[in-house]
Amino acid sequence: MRFRFKSQAVALVLAFATVVTVAMLTACAVWEYPSPEIETFVESTHPAYKTTSIALASTGRLYLGRVVEITGTVEHIVNKGGTPAIILSGQVVCAFGEKQKPMVSALRVGNMITLRGIYESLPTRSDYGPYLTPCIRVQ
Repeated sequence: MRFRFKSQAVALVLAFATVVTVAMLTACAVWEYPSPEIETFVESTHPAYKTTSIALASTGRLYLGRVVEITGTVEHIVNKGGTPAIILSGQVVCAFGEKQKPMVSALRVGNMITLRGIYESLPTRSDYGPYLTPCIRVQ
């Protein structure tokens, strides 16, 4: 009888672990990329503000949560699986949706680029400045 109880407990723990793992993987898949609807919204929305990436940190506070358009120089590219992103001059982080991956792959450090995205967060005391997502290349 005792053996049966242990096997039932093990089966219960394994079932729970499986449910948690599936839930976490599903959440990661949904969270990793912005939805195509949000990307379409950014593409079709006239920007509330146009500026340089360097000026965004100091002048963009009024546009938090709105679509902005920025021009800057690519300083760093992250395109190794997961959400592709670039860091522009002024330490502005721009994250892209899945359909923008080929465009990000073609970028090189030093390229001048104009992007449109939703200004998601203000600069913090970390190494990076403003955060925009999902970004769409304008030029």
